[in-house]
Amino acid sequence: GAAAAPRDEHLEESEEEDDEEDAEEQQQAAATANDDAAKLQKWKTEQQLLLNLRSTFLSEALAKRGLPITTIADVSIADGNKPPEPTDWDCVMATEEEPKSCLYSFDAEPNSKVVA
Repeated sequence: GAAAAPRDEHLEESEEEDDEEDAEEQQQAAATANDDAAKLQKWKTEQQLLLNLRSTFLSEALAKRGLPITTIADVSIADGNKPPEPTDWDCVMATEEEPKSCLYSFDAEPNSKVVA
Protein backbone atom coordinates (compact mmCIF):
# COMPACT_ATOMS: atom_id res chain seq x y z
CA GLY A 1 0.00 0.00 0.00
CA ALA A 2 2.81 2.49 0.77
CA ALA A 3 4.36 2.14 -2.71
CA ALA A 4 1.02 2.89 -4.39
CA ALA A 5 0.64 6.35 -2.86
CA PRO A 6 3.59 8.04 -4.64
CA ARG A 7 2.53 6.48 -7.92
CA ASP A 8 -1.05 7.77 -7.49
CA GLU A 9 0.30 11.28 -6.75
CA HIS A 10 2.39 11.11 -9.92
CA LEU A 11 -0.65 10.04 -11.95
CA GLU A 12 -2.75 12.85 -10.48
CA GLU A 13 -0.05 15.42 -11.33
CA SER A 14 0.18 14.02 -14.85
CA GLU A 15 -3.61 14.20 -15.27
CA GLU A 16 -3.63 17.81 -14.02
CA GLU A 17 -0.90 18.71 -16.52
CA ASP A 18 -2.89 16.99 -19.29
CA ASP A 19 -6.01 18.92 -18.28
CA GLU A 20 -4.07 22.20 -18.34
CA GLU A 21 -2.62 21.35 -21.76
CA ASP A 22 -6.10 20.46 -23.05
CA ALA A 23 -7.47 23.76 -21.75
CA GLU A 24 -4.64 25.68 -23.46
CA GLU A 25 -5.23 23.80 -26.72
CA GLN A 26 -8.94 24.57 -26.53
CA GLN A 27 -8.20 28.26 -25.94
CA GLN A 28 -5.80 28.32 -28.89
CA ALA A 29 -8.37 26.54 -31.07
CA ALA A 30 -11.05 29.04 -30.05
CA ALA A 31 -8.73 31.97 -30.75
CA THR A 32 -7.87 30.51 -34.17
CA ALA A 33 -11.58 29.96 -34.90
CA ASN A 34 -12.32 33.58 -33.90
CA ASP A 35 -9.50 34.83 -36.13
CA ASP A 36 -10.77 32.70 -39.01
CA ALA A 37 -14.33 33.95 -38.50
CA ALA A 38 -13.14 37.56 -38.43
CA LYS A 39 -11.12 37.06 -41.62
CA LEU A 40 -14.10 35.43 -43.33
CA GLN A 41 -16.41 38.26 -42.25
CA LYS A 42 -13.91 40.84 -43.54
CA TRP A 43 -13.64 39.00 -46.86
CA LYS A 44 -17.44 38.78 -47.20
CA THR A 45 -17.79 42.50 -46.45
CA GLU A 46 -15.14 43.35 -49.04
CA GLN A 47 -16.87 41.12 -51.60
CA GLN A 48 -20.21 42.84 -50.94
CA LEU A 49 -18.58 46.24 -51.38
CA LEU A 50 -16.97 45.12 -54.64
CA LEU A 51 -20.30 43.73 -55.88
CA ASN A 52 -22.00 47.06 -55.14
CA LEU A 53 -19.25 49.00 -56.88
CA ARG A 54 -19.32 46.71 -59.92
CA SER A 55 -23.12 47.00 -60.11
CA THR A 56 -22.90 50.79 -59.99
CA PHE A 57 -20.17 50.83 -62.61
CA LEU A 58 -22.19 48.51 -64.89
CA SER A 59 -25.35 50.61 -64.44
CA GLU A 60 -23.49 53.77 -65.40
CA ALA A 61 -21.93 52.09 -68.47
CA LEU A 62 -25.27 50.67 -69.64
CA ALA A 63 -27.03 54.02 -69.12
CA LYS A 64 -24.36 55.71 -71.29
CA ARG A 65 -25.33 53.24 -74.03
CA GLY A 66 -28.93 54.34 -73.82
CA LEU A 67 -30.49 51.67 -71.65
CA PRO A 68 -33.14 52.99 -69.23
CA ILE A 69 -31.30 52.14 -66.00
CA THR A 70 -31.18 54.14 -62.77
CA THR A 71 -27.83 55.84 -62.27
CA ILE A 72 -26.15 57.76 -59.48
CA ALA A 73 -27.37 61.01 -61.06
CA ASP A 74 -30.98 59.77 -60.77
CA VAL A 75 -30.69 59.30 -57.01
CA SER A 76 -28.42 62.26 -56.21
CA ILE A 77 -29.23 65.88 -55.45
CA ALA A 78 -26.62 68.61 -55.28
CA ASP A 79 -26.58 70.39 -51.93
CA GLY A 80 -29.00 73.30 -51.95
CA ASN A 81 -30.71 72.24 -55.20
CA LYS A 82 -33.85 71.00 -53.51
CA PRO A 83 -35.42 72.60 -50.44
CA PRO A 84 -36.58 70.36 -47.59
CA GLU A 85 -40.09 68.98 -47.96
CA PRO A 86 -42.56 68.79 -45.09
CA THR A 87 -43.25 65.23 -43.91
CA ASP A 88 -45.82 63.56 -41.74
CA TRP A 89 -43.15 61.77 -39.68
CA ASP A 90 -40.33 62.79 -37.38
CA CYS A 91 -37.38 61.29 -35.53
CA VAL A 92 -38.22 61.33 -31.83
CA MET A 93 -37.03 59.94 -28.51
CA ALA A 94 -39.34 57.50 -26.74
CA THR A 95 -39.34 58.00 -22.98
CA GLU A 96 -41.26 56.45 -20.11
CA GLU A 97 -43.20 59.69 -19.72
CA GLU A 98 -43.90 59.94 -23.47
CA PRO A 99 -43.80 56.47 -25.09
CA LYS A 100 -43.64 56.43 -28.88
CA SER A 101 -44.49 53.79 -31.44
CA CYS A 102 -42.26 53.31 -34.47
CA LEU A 103 -44.01 53.83 -37.82
CA TYR A 104 -42.94 50.54 -39.30
CA SER A 105 -42.09 47.94 -36.70
CA PHE A 106 -42.56 48.06 -32.91
CA ASP A 107 -43.32 49.93 -29.71
CA ALA A 108 -40.03 51.52 -28.80
CA GLU A 109 -38.18 50.92 -25.56
CA PRO A 110 -37.66 53.97 -23.33
CA ASN A 111 -34.71 56.17 -24.34
CA SER A 112 -34.58 54.85 -27.90
CA LYS A 113 -34.89 56.89 -31.08
CA VAL A 114 -37.69 56.07 -33.49
CA VAL A 115 -39.20 57.29 -36.75
CA ALA A 116 -42.66 58.34 -35.57
